[in-house]
Amino acid sequence: MLVEDVIINIPGVELLQTNTDGATFRFNKQHLETFNYICKNWEQATRLTLEQADYKAMYIWDVNNYIAVSTSGKSKCKGRFEWEDLEKHKYTHLNKNKSHLIIPKAVYNYFVNNIMPEVYLNTNRNIFDYCGGVKSKGQWKFKELTVVKGELKTRELQKVTRYYISNSGSKIIKTHPDGREIQIESGKYMQTEFNQYVNKPWSEYNVNDDYYLKHIYAEIGAISKKKESKQTELIF
Repeated sequence: MLVEDVIINIPGVELLQTNTDGATFRFNKQHLETFNYICKNWEQATRLTLEQADYKAMYIWDVNNYIAVSTSGKSKCKGRFEWEDLEKHKYTHLNKNKSHLIIPKAVYNYFVNNIMPEVYLNTNRNIFDYCGGVKSKGQWKFKELTVVKGELKTRELQKVTRYYISNSGSKIIKTHPDGREIQIESGKYMQTEFNQYVNKPWSEYNVNDDYYLKHIYAEIGAISKKKESKQTELIF
């Protein structure tokens, strides 16, 4: 009802996104008084209270995945782009995936701070940001496969395993007693198990920057493509 009232009564308004408990609009500030009037009437009719936030920029994948920068400069990252809250509340947000935080961080810095991914990676050499985490359930187990002098070596890993993508190393697979096997990272990419922290010079971690850059640019490209598509729709 609120979305309909806004669209009907505010000229040129654009509905950016909406879900069950909120909506985001873009319109000329000259209609702000009308917008507030519509919201007030809606509150009186529904006996619900609205909260508002003003954004100067939004980078949207979909309604649950976006980066929003408020007019005050404060940013909010949701879904696949979330990273700041995960760092602040790493001991309470245990149900959220903290894997490969370097990717959403680099995407955020590209759009918000105009920093190229290659530059950002060179300034963030925190090995934990490059790590991913996996957890096995039931009868599933993790195994590390490594070729040493032409011979395949197998090592069983713990049920919760941390790793990063490396230029050389091993393949981590999830195995089941019935013979099923699933690669943690498919394709050519190798992994290094990192359950126990080892402090050493960055070059010795042998991190595969190309893997992370590939995924960072994929996220950037997806958002940019959606933006271009939306602009085309508005033009025509």
